[in-house]
Amino acid sequence: MRSQKVKVPKDSLFTGWYYITDSVTKFRRQLEKTNEFFYVSPKPITSAKNIAQMIIYNRKEGGYGLVMKLDENGTAAWSSATYKSINKKLGFILDNKLLEVDYVNDQITSGTTALIRGAFSKEELEKFKRAMEDEKDSN
Repeated sequence: MRSQKVKVPKDSLFTGWYYITDSVTKFRRQLEKTNEFFYVSPKPITSAKNIAQMIIYNRKEGGYGLVMKLDENGTAAWSSATYKSINKKLGFILDNKLLEVDYVNDQITSGTTALIRGAFSKEELEKFKRAMEDEKDSN
């Protein structure tokens, strides 16, 4: 029995961090829970398979966040991307939805990323975490 290939729409994006671009692309996404739209470069910087650990935490400003610790390959890619993106933005996609857009102030070499907006409930972040774990396990 042959395995069937899953058809992914050409404008779908996989889970991970992406460059946000000023260039018009077909990968225009609305930032969840806002009226803001961004264009996303279609090649992921990191993906679900690069996430080694995830922790939901209470933000001191209120609400919740999700910290993601990357594996060795993800750490190297993240370090390079944050260096190239100083004074620019990066975005996080899950289920083809833009969940986070962060302005990069400095290179991040620690291999740590996060959803830090505080826009999502603890339950929503737990759902995101499970979805990323499931995606990682399926690869």
